[in-house]
This record gives sequence, structure tokens and C-alpha cells, in this order.
Amino acid sequence: MPYKLSTVTAIMISISLTACAPRLDMNDTPLQKLTPKAWKKWSAPDTSSYISWDTLNDPRLKQLLGRALINNLDIETARQRLKSSEISLRSQKSALYPSLSFNNNISYGGDLNTSRNNASFSRSIPASYEIDIWGRNSDRAKSAQHRVHIAKISLRSARISLAARVSAAYFNITALDRRLDLRRLSLQKAFELREFVKARFEGGLAVAMDLDRQDVQVADLQTAIEELKASRAASENNLAVLLGKTPEEFEFKKQNIPLTASKKLLPSAPIDILRARPDIQIAESSLAISHISYDLMRKRLYPTFSLSAAASLASNSLSTFFDVLSLPFRAAAGSSIPLFDGGRRQAEIDQASLSHKMVITNYKRTILNALRDVETALARQESIARQKESLERKRQSQEKVSKEAKARFEAGSISSINLLQDENALIRVQEQEVNLWLRGKLSAIGLLRVFGVDPNITQKKEPAS
Repeated sequence: MPYKLSTVTAIMISISLTACAPRLDMNDTPLQKLTPKAWKKWSAPDTSSYISWDTLNDPRLKQLLGRALINNLDIETARQRLKSSEISLRSQKSALYPSLSFNNNISYGGDLNTSRNNASFSRSIPASYEIDIWGRNSDRAKSAQHRVHIAKISLRSARISLAARVSAAYFNITALDRRLDLRRLSLQKAFELREFVKARFEGGLAVAMDLDRQDVQVADLQTAIEELKASRAASENNLAVLLGKTPEEFEFKKQNIPLTASKKLLPSAPIDILRARPDIQIAESSLAISHISYDLMRKRLYPTFSLSAAASLASNSLSTFFDVLSLPFRAAAGSSIPLFDGGRRQAEIDQASLSHKMVITNYKRTILNALRDVETALARQESIARQKESLERKRQSQEKVSKEAKARFEAGSISSINLLQDENALIRVQEQEVNLWLRGKLSAIGLLRVFGVDPNITQKKEPAS
């Protein structure tokens, strides 16, 4: 009598083979392990240090950010990706339910020799359902849910990146306008100094080389002014594109705003930074998806079970076509048990395990990069604050020198060339202040970005022109 392996025995063998595959430990938390102890205990000195994009304290910038968050094409692309992931989630969830369809066929035939014709009518209602004993379909739905979460976080990341780029372009244009004013003032002083040197040359008190030197200085300043104009135009065009407009339909008018320093930004607790950063959240969701993918590979060693049913009807007459009593019914159950595939499934499991380890490595690298970014941004903020104090003392001293030089010039103790040189020195210090102010704003923008602060700014969409 031939030996037959029973279905129950085959199922037990399949499950036993699956038990040989290693399981992954999801209790491993790199975020907790890699976070410095000081970060876990440290907190901001007071609740007033809560940070947001409003800490930049610029109404015009806030208006631009609102327009950009609505009209920017990168944001629109991120929204469409989110909708696509939500549709994929609905598709995956459909596998949790039975499928049911209705088939209706009508055929007509005949014989050309006998002129006899006949018609036949048939209908069927097939249904099928895969019994999700091992949770494969629910795991796929969970994976799709994580992808929706990643799409949402990616949208938030795009909003943060856009806010940073718009703010940087805005403050860069403002700084360029201020630098242009200072360079034009320097050019005016250079022209005055050239006229003084020219008068001395014509009076025989200076050589031609002195006049040539002043011509070189004037030409250098004129060239620098043109370069600043080109940089401003490029920044303005970049800002237009970020706002979803063409450069031709956008104009950023010059504004005179006080160069106030940015407020010192501190998070409520550094550990909260890592939890709020989009890249950390995306890495965590990717880790969960990787774990689910590994489990799905392991469950491919399990048997599958399915149910199917169908009701059908065939008739040569419409009068009996809708007769329910003549509707035959068929139901069936089936199973598929993997026994031997030459090691293909086990190789796929090993590959999934290795991929999961690679995702964990990427997760740890993301955490380390976040720690580096935050520490660097905080150190830069402190450095700029110290530079501001030094530069302020330098400006105050230079103002005293220029004031004393003017008094001495009016008293006839020094020449106008000495006075102009001291005034130009003060202009250079003022330009250094503008550059430091811009660096301070960019530092604040960088902090908001590395902290993962979302620009919660809303504005009505502009009507189409």
C-alpha cells in the first residue's frame, strides 16, 4: 500500500521548518542607546524657550511662507505622494475581505444550411476568500499603513525644507540690499577721495601713481556693486520659484528693516528633538516595514488556505433564465503546502534578514547624524552670539575714531584723506555687522530645521491670474 502523507502531518512539518528561521528582536532601541545621557536629563531653563518659525519675528516673511506652503510645486508633489500611499493602503486592506463578482454571458449561433438558430444564456456568481490564518494580509496592510505615515512625514519634511529655503532667500535679499547701500556709500567716499587726490596731483603734491590707485579702488567698488546686484537678482528669482511663480511675475521690493538679532533658540528637551525630526520618524517607520517584510518572508513557509464558491445558470430560453430554482451551487476549500523548493524560500528569508540589519544600521546612522547636526547648530549659535559682542565693541570703537577724526579735521589737524579713510573703515565694520546678522538668521533657520519644527502657517490660496 503506497504511503500517503496526511494534510495535518504536512502542515506540522511546514511549521516546524519555519521555526528554524531566526526571529528579529524589535525591542532594540538605537534611539535610547545612542542618545547622550546629558540629553536625556537636560531641559531648557524656562518654558519661554519654546521655538517656532514665529521666533524669526518678521511679518513679511510669515506672509511669504504662507504663500509658499500653498503654491510650491514640491509641496504639491508631496501631497500627491501621500494620496497615492493612501490609495495603496485601501488596495491592501481589500485583501482582508472576500471577493465577489457577477458574470453574465449571452451567445447566439446557427446553421447557414438549415437556417436554424439558437441562443444560450448563462450567469455565474463566483466568490473567493483566502483565510488569513498567519496574518499575511493584515501584515501587508500594516506595512502600507507605515508607508502612509512615511508619506505624511515626508510632506512635513518638505514643508520644513521649503520654509528654510524661503527664509534663507528672504534674509539674503535683505542683507544684499543693506550691503548695496553700504557699497554705494563707499563708492561715494571713494569718488570724494579721488577728487582730493586729483587736486593734490594737479597742485604737484601727489604723483600719478596715487591717482591711479584711487581709480583702481573706484573700479573695484563699481565691480563689487554689480556683483551684488547680480546676486540679488538670482536670489529674487529663486524666491519667486519657491513661491510657485515665474521670475517675470514676481518682484521683491527693497525694505528697510532694523537688523535685530535672532532670539536664542533652545528646545524644551534635547531628546524631544530626535523624536520630532522627520528623518528619525521615517527611519523608524522604515524599520517597522523591514520587520514586517521579514515576517512575511518567514510566513511563506506556512501553508495557505482558501475558500471558493460559485452559483451558475445556463439556459436556452429567457423564460427560465431567471429561475432561481435552477441555479446550481458549488463550494470548495483548498490549501497549498510548501515542501521543497531547493532552498529558494530560505535564501529569501536570509536576504530579508540582512536587509533588516541594513535598515537598522541606517537608522543608527540617522540618529548619529541628527546628534551631530543639533550639536553643530547649537555651537554655531553660541559662536555667532560671541562674535556679535566682539563686533559691537569694534563698531563702537570705530565710531569714536571717526567722530574724533571729524573733529580734528574741522580743527585743521588732519587732512580730508585721513577723515575719508576713517569713515570707510566704519563702513567696512557696518558691512561686517550685516554679514554677521545674515549668518545669525541662517543659524536660526538651521536650528529650526534640525529641530524638525513644522511651519504651522496657513494662508488662503491665491486666485489664478
